[in-house]
Amino acid sequence: MITQPYGLLLFIVSSITRQPVGRIVREVWPFKIALLVALGIITFVPDFELWFPRLLGYQG
Repeated sequence: MITQPYGLLLFIVSSITRQPVGRIVREVWPFKIALLVALGIITFVPDFELWFPRLLGYQG
């Protein structure tokens, strides 16, 4: 909800805090980078996301 093209939460936070959307977008960048890093890890290292289900006995 913070990513383009719409970013509904950006507009909600902007109206609540009475700050311009541009300023909020600048503050959101670290979170977007963290989301992209997590997406990359999950995409390219599938064992990283499957370690906990396998710990619980998942065989797939």
